[in-house]
Amino acid sequence: AVDMADQVIARGTDPQVRALAQRMRDAQLEEIARMTAVRAELTRSPEVPPPPPDPHAEADMAAMRDLSGLELDRRFLREMIPHHSGALPVAHRAEPRLGREDMRALARSIYAD
Repeated sequence: AVDMADQVIARGTDPQVRALAQRMRDAQLEEIARMTAVRAELTRSPEVPPPPPDPHAEADMAAMRDLSGLELDRRFLREMIPHHSGALPVAHRAEPRLGREDMRALARSIYAD
């Protein structure tokens, strides 16, 4: 999502879509930093394993690199709507089960955002 937002911020056309991409990028980077810090605390290791390969996401990114303007804005929205919709039930289900208040707060903020 961060990489896709970067593409729109750099080459998108619609000011509303670019502003949305910027807000999404900022929120996701903050969420990643918070989760990384908690993971390091819990595992006593600063290392974060790399994400598993995702051929679908890699193909989406490759396609987005060739787009600009309105086509890029549309593709970004088409990809981000299901991406973020998928995060909502995960955050909603996780929130009451998480043992740490900071992680429950993160789940609530993901859901609220």
